[in-house]
Amino acid sequence: MKKITSIALMLVMMLALAVPAMAADVTIDIDTPNGSDTGETYTVYKIFDATVNGETSKTEGPEGDQTTISEFANVSYTIEESSPFFSTIQNFKVGEENAFTLKQVNGGTTYNVTMAKDYSAAELATALLAVENKASAAVLTNKKAPLKVDNKGYYLITSSLGSKAVVDTVGQNDMTIKTKNDLPTLEKKIQSITNGNANDNVHGTASYGSVVTYTITVNIPASAVGAITVHDKMDSRLTYGGMTAVEGITEKTEGLTDGCTQEYELTADYVAANHGKDVTIVYTATVQNGVDTAAFLKNSAHLTYSNYTSNPSEVDVVTYEFDLVKTTSDGTLLDGATFKLYNAETGGTAYTFTYDEATKTYSYNAEGTVTDLVVKDGMVTVKGLAAGKYYLEETVTPDGYNTLTGRQEVNLNGNKTATVGENKLAENTGVQVINLTGAELPSTGGIGTTIFYVVGGLLVIGAGVMLVTKKRVSDQEQ
Repeated sequence: MKKITSIALMLVMMLALAVPAMAADVTIDIDTPNGSDTGETYTVYKIFDATVNGETSKTEGPEGDQTTISEFANVSYTIEESSPFFSTIQNFKVGEENAFTLKQVNGGTTYNVTMAKDYSAAELATALLAVENKASAAVLTNKKAPLKVDNKGYYLITSSLGSKAVVDTVGQNDMTIKTKNDLPTLEKKIQSITNGNANDNVHGTASYGSVVTYTITVNIPASAVGAITVHDKMDSRLTYGGMTAVEGITEKTEGLTDGCTQEYELTADYVAANHGKDVTIVYTATVQNGVDTAAFLKNSAHLTYSNYTSNPSEVDVVTYEFDLVKTTSDGTLLDGATFKLYNAETGGTAYTFTYDEATKTYSYNAEGTVTDLVVKDGMVTVKGLAAGKYYLEETVTPDGYNTLTGRQEVNLNGNKTATVGENKLAENTGVQVINLTGAELPSTGGIGTTIFYVVGGLLVIGAGVMLVTKKRVSDQEQ
């Protein structure tokens, strides 16, 4: 028999002392802080028939965990010998003494029940739950309607998801119970990304081949009993790398039927050993080469616990591209330029790529052998990069044009694409590099400036010498 994870024990009694017993509904409305869609199942079992006299109502318990109960001036109970709970009641003990006294009525199958010893309601409930072949009086599975029982009596009410054990008394009045049904929760995050950035741990950017480390944190409530299963659905453009082993959490990647790509089961023993704690599942996945850029690679997880299914927690990663366009100052496309892409404005390391001639595309590849980005027909595409700053260095310049004197920054925070027409740049949302013609002027402080200064100085000195010499010759002639 599947063990019910937690219990709520209540006394439900109806006025029937001076009036013959009749069927009469008693409504038990169970209000949970988790709302109406928790998937929780409540099952009601009648233990005793009851008669009561003199009923009043009151509310007890702290806010958020309150119970409306009834108080009685006089109560009596009976149980039938055929009840599946008869033997358990007859033999239930507190220490060495019986908790109940059973007295046969007129030699028949009905027994009056009186309490002989104060007992723990929770312990009695546990004993009653162990009884096999229990016949339920009512079952509530969706919280859209209250529980209803049609007989006066002493009832055991069980919850499938965990509620605080309480003892309640209800007669003619309807009863409302607010239970603390703590449910496990789940949160998924991106912990880190190689050659990328985890950003806010929910939306990351990655390069082709980046290894993404994901975490799934499960909060296990103190009342949880039984296994918790985490269902994870990974984008098909990611390659699963496996989970960091944790004793008590089993990993499953095959035979899944709910659309998930992997599942992690927190065993019942592991759950019991981690009551009130956050536990974390860690696994990795690799961004596949060639995936579409600016497409979010989504990854979601949810958990199931008994009949409860949580809402999903989702994260995503994305990779980008840019068009490298080489033009003159008027936008005319230029061929023949070559660049390298670096991770720093000076020094640093050049990125490596693979090249597709048909599409004129350079795809980032950490194990690639191509570092030269050769511009053909004025434009090439560079793809598979995470968001961030990159630096283009011109290593070969078209004939008749000036080479860039420094690296050009590329600030990549989304796809940067360009449109070209007949030998012209039509729309520039890509990365444009302009080459100029004419004599190249050296930069300030360079050797060229020094040469100008030296030559200029010599000319000034020469002019002075000539002026002095001419004056002396003129003086001698006079």
